[in-house]
Amino acid sequence: MMGMGARAVLCCAAFVLPGGADAQVSEAEREALIDFYHATGGDDWHVNDGWLGQEGSECSWHGVQCASPDDDHFVLRLMLPDNNLSGPLPDSLGDLDGLRTLSLGGNDLEGTIPSDLWGLTKLSDLYLGDNQFSGPVPAAILGMPEGAPRTGVNLSANRLDGFESGNVPHSPGKEIRLNLSGNPIDTLPPLAWRETGAIEILEMADTDLQRTLAFDQAPWPGLARLDLARNAITELTGLSDSTLPDLHTLNVHDNRLEALPESLTTLEMLIDLDASDNRLSGDLPEWFADLNLARLGLDNNELSGPIAGVFEAMDLDSFPHPGPHGVLGLIVHVANNGFDGSLPEIDFEAFN
Repeated sequence: MMGMGARAVLCCAAFVLPGGADAQVSEAEREALIDFYHATGGDDWHVNDGWLGQEGSECSWHGVQCASPDDDHFVLRLMLPDNNLSGPLPDSLGDLDGLRTLSLGGNDLEGTIPSDLWGLTKLSDLYLGDNQFSGPVPAAILGMPEGAPRTGVNLSANRLDGFESGNVPHSPGKEIRLNLSGNPIDTLPPLAWRETGAIEILEMADTDLQRTLAFDQAPWPGLARLDLARNAITELTGLSDSTLPDLHTLNVHDNRLEALPESLTTLEMLIDLDASDNRLSGDLPEWFADLNLARLGLDNNELSGPIAGVFEAMDLDSFPHPGPHGVLGLIVHVANNGFDGSLPEIDFEAFN
């Protein structure tokens, strides 16, 4: 996400104003900033340089970046991470109607995230991780905003406990990178969320997912990377090319899986599978030979059999080879298992 945010800064750099007395925003935006300052304990922020200064100084206030594509100055980004902000975010944020980036992670903000995201219709990067927000994840994130095909949403390490039901916005062509890790959420997004095809990356590590996790209720198009690490999942069902046609990375590291489903072989796009730190045991099943992976993580399980069998199952002689994501090599992690024997001889010249 940070990389995506950096690209957003570069593409808009021509419109960002340096701080100065002539960079004046509208009266409504000035009042919204002042209201935000008071609502979040601005006097106690670690850094509040310039805030509440004279009219025309708003774009030089710490954490405020402005733009003026048509000589109409407006707040483009509000970025105050790790700055000792506290309390709920005020509704008056909606008066910053040109805001593209809201970055307030690592503070002590609280309350629910409203279903209209404070009315910020142009917001494309939202970073609220490591705060105290509670309640459901609002469905509005799936519809924000048109004109920004790739959107970063980081709500990790809060107290969010589920997903908002009801009307789910649908914006064709959207790609949401959604980080919900570290929240007490015990279920995947509901079917109405999945069917939009808007979620490209979903991170739900360190949540409350447990027992059987089913994917066979309906197709989930668009999902390319799924991180379910450090949960208490015991079984995965319904993993198939018909339900997850675009999945290329699956991380189930540090769960309670005793076996992996053979249906993984039907995921034609899958190239990265991390199943380390689980309870896998016995020999690798023969169907492993049908996986088309570039990376496989099996560290810290109870697997056994000849170590050469791991590489034979992965058809080592076929690497490097062309795949759906370009030419692939092969990386296999198998430490701390019960494998025996020695590694097979590898003709490294074949990899040059």
